[in-house]
Amino acid sequence: MKAITFLIIVVTLQTNCYGQLPLDDSLCLKNFKQAKIDYDSGQHKFCINATWDYPFARMYDILDSICKTKNLVFAPYPFTEHDYGFDPYTCYSNFMDSMLYKKHGLNFKSLLVKEADSIFKVRHITDTIPAYYCDKAPTYFKDNDALTKDFFSNFHLPDTCDFVGNCSSCDFRVLFVVDLAGHPSHFEIYNSDYPNYTCVGLLKENIIKTLKKIGKWIPGELGNRKVISYGDIMVNVFNKRIN
Repeated sequence: MKAITFLIIVVTLQTNCYGQLPLDDSLCLKNFKQAKIDYDSGQHKFCINATWDYPFARMYDILDSICKTKNLVFAPYPFTEHDYGFDPYTCYSNFMDSMLYKKHGLNFKSLLVKEADSIFKVRHITDTIPAYYCDKAPTYFKDNDALTKDFFSNFHLPDTCDFVGNCSSCDFRVLFVVDLAGHPSHFEIYNSDYPNYTCVGLLKENIIKTLKKIGKWIPGELGNRKVISYGDIMVNVFNKRIN
């Protein structure tokens, strides 16, 4: 009976993975078998895959702690195959999930994620957090097209730096803090692809000066509450593009 059940699960997983029955040496089947070996040896894994990067990455440490209290192994990306074409990792995680659901109930993973997310929000609601940790990232008070228009209407390239503007692939990454009232501050050019010409410093100063001048931002949100967070934009002065 166990052998029949095993075969049914394999066929189901393989059909889901590839839409057809697999060869005996398929990655999906190998990952499924490895998952069964791991589970039978006591490694009960709480798996998440690449689609969980944001906003779930913000709660990785919390999920890891909760899993330990439940004798689970938190396993983000236990295999590397998901980076190449089709994702056979889902065949591994599907098996683990099926065993966890059988033991703890169908809502087990979603309830665990909800618990971790609630803990994160309580811990960090008064912190300054990255934009990608927000439920809603900070945005310009109009929209991105207006940001680009307003910025370049006020930005002027220093006369001695015209040649620097010929770099179409060069971006300035600007980080800054957006407070609860939407005021931007603490601007910093985190990185840029421009060579270290003397006038690059002038370009950076003008970019920051222009951003300070053009207007307010809508604060980021976490759990339906405004939070202090970092704005993060890329400015290309040659293409007149901001994203």
